Amino acid sequence: MRFSLPGRLSAFPVAFFVALFAMALVFVGSCARPPQADPTAARAGIDSVNQEFTKALAAHDAKALAFLYAEDAELLPPNAGPVLGREAIANFWGSVLELPIQSIALETIDVHGAGNEVTEEGRYSLIGAKGDTVETGKSLVVWRKTEAGWRLYRDMWSSNATAAAPATADSTSAAIKE
Repeated sequence: MRFSLPGRLSAFPVAFFVALFAMALVFVGSCARPPQADPTAARAGIDSVNQEFTKALAAHDAKALAFLYAEDAELLPPNAGPVLGREAIANFWGSVLELPIQSIALETIDVHGAGNEVTEEGRYSLIGAKGDTVETGKSLVVWRKTEAGWRLYRDMWSSNATAAAPATADSTSAAIKE
């Protein structure tokens, strides 16, 4: 028994066009995927920028630090509001560099993602003026590949130090009465 459609269409041309349409969908779908970044190359780029970051911080060069961020970057520092854009980032780092910090040690734990944005999971140690570790913490950085190479796009970190206990209601009331 042969399948046929009414009129002049036979089963062969219909099956041919269905198969051709399916192949076109597969081709278009594969073209629409974002480019996959080489994780090794992304990690190498991030490591390179982290080395520049370490050098700029040790040199107390806030402008050089800010240049390592994308133009539309955002810092998300602990206990402070977001810091938007390179100029504000340079001002933020300028304030930080007034503290007795000699250097920073950065360690990349892992890089997640693909394409032109990846996320770095890391750790940091701040080294004081006397060479002692004054703070350790963890970080998450979203990196964006730009024409200038990999740049920090979203930068968030927090200390490993135990947070100070909030004031109790009784001590807050006593402070207000005084």
